[in-house]
Amino acid sequence: MHTLASGTRKVLHRNGYHGRYIPSGHLVFIHEGTLFAAPFDLDRLELTGQPVAALEGVTANPETAGAQFAFSREGTLVYQHGEGLGLAAPIQWMDSEGKLQPLRAVPGVYDGIRFSPDGQRLTLAILESRNRDVWVYDWKGDTLSRLTFDPGKDELPIWTPDGERIVFSSARAYPAARNLYWQRADGTGEAERLTESENPQSPAS
Repeated sequence: MHTLASGTRKVLHRNGYHGRYIPSGHLVFIHEGTLFAAPFDLDRLELTGQPVAALEGVTANPETAGAQFAFSREGTLVYQHGEGLGLAAPIQWMDSEGKLQPLRAVPGVYDGIRFSPDGQRLTLAILESRNRDVWVYDWKGDTLSRLTFDPGKDELPIWTPDGERIVFSSARAYPAARNLYWQRADGTGEAERLTESENPQSPAS
């Protein structure tokens, strides 16, 4: 909780997000796709009891701390049912006239898609089991090879100009800020850290 008047901050509950106060006198929040509710003293600004699971299967995204629910002033809840860690979709080509055709037909939560310098492969990050890793996709052979295996989030991959290595942003040194790493594109060897910064870093070109 952040008090705007004084600028003070106070932790009300850990391991929850998208917290909202509702007129029934409860603080509600999301944890692992479940809506929890805890009695809340609005004068003292603190919880007065333990959180209780109220509703499972609420669409939410822990990466952005967003959730698809809302309460009316009368206490009516509206929500979207689902897991919602991202929208799975295929990868598609688009030609100059805007026509689409499949490039990788298997749906996935893909991002950071980049062609290799020779145009034969893609590098991309895939979200699976609440973690994001870097992969290489040979689109002609329809083969997908995983490049990173660290439990920390690896994302935003780009190719070096010679196509030999892939640079990416990684949170594997958490709680330190995301820094830059690189690894051989053929998957051999270990990832090597490139930067030591206190600020989050993402490769761009």
